[in-house]
Order: sequence, then C-alpha cells, then structure tokens
Amino acid sequence: MFGYGLNLVACGPLDDGKLERITAGANIFTGAGKRSDAVMRSKGFISSLLFCEIKTHRTSLLASVPYRFPDVYQVSKDVVGAVAQVQKTAHKAQRLVSGELHRHYRDDGAPTDIEVSTARPDWCW
Repeated sequence: MFGYGLNLVACGPLDDGKLERITAGANIFTGAGKRSDAVMRSKGFISSLLFCEIKTHRTSLLASVPYRFPDVYQVSKDVVGAVAQVQKTAHKAQRLVSGELHRHYRDDGAPTDIEVSTARPDWCW
C-alpha cells in the first residue's frame, strides 16, 4: 500500500525470473518455508530487497463493520495477514543475510552480477 510520506525508491524485478519467489525453504532448522508474491530490488550499485504481498482490487482493505461507531473501521484480516507474512519473511531474510552483502545466484547455481543487502527492513504503507 502506498500512502502519504512514502519514500519512493525505484525498484525492479530481482532478476529475469518470476516475481513470485520462495524466500526460505522448509527444513528442520528454519521451520516453515516462505513464499513472497514478488521479490524485487532497489535500483542502485548495491540493491536492497523488497518483499511484496499483492492483493487484488477485490480485497477489502477495511473490515465490513465499524470497530467503533459511527465511523471507525479496523484494517481487514487480509491486510493484517499480508503484513504478518511480510514481517516473517523479512525476519527470516535478515537472519540469513545478517547485514552482509550477498551475491544472487540463478536456480542452476550460476552467480549473477547482482549483489543485495538486507540490513534493516523498512515498511511501505
């Protein structure tokens, strides 16, 4: 969601692959795997990762009934769930890269010329 005060940064796809990516695999050490609707990177000499959860125009952003009458509404469960999912994905990514630069690799293991850093997750509302 984009709103007032957003610090806009030019972003693009991580590489030539799909936007949807598995960001953490499931195993006995890291727990459940994580999949992001889109993994992007900022445009720059050293890129920052951007994890995206995409919602359609039919997704409700607010609950259908007021939280407090007459006109105070809560954020919908879909939005809260997306935020929680991105928080967990960013947490796992930060643990994996721990503030260091990391080279991006293709699915076949070949290195690319892309280096990314995830030193501190930030939010775009």
